Amino acid sequence: MFHAFTASDTVSSFAGIGKKTEFYVWTAAPEITPVFARYMTSPNEFDETKLAAFEKIVVLLYDRTCSEASVDAAITFLFTRNGRQIEAIPPTRAALFQRTTRAIHQAGFI
Repeated sequence: MFHAFTASDTVSSFAGIGKKTEFYVWTAAPEITPVFARYMTSPNEFDETKLAAFEKIVVLLYDRTCSEASVDAAITFLFTRNGRQIEAIPPTRAALFQRTTRAIHQAGFI
């Protein structure tokens, strides 16, 4: 599930984020592991209301000091307050939902 979520054949990578950084953040946020396991074994249970854990890990990928829990709030913070380039901000919540759905489908069904 980690491989499918962070970049694989069917899911694109996060802009400017490598596997090493993604693995480091995963180990720093152990609460995501049961979430990965849950949706890998029960992919039909996932819906948009259960995106919070995935949002948290994506926010941490782009800025480990950001206190925002939502990717949309993190985008505002990183782009407007920190002056980041548009390429160096996380995907929107809607885009993250689609990406997560693809990763869960790949890990859970395929």
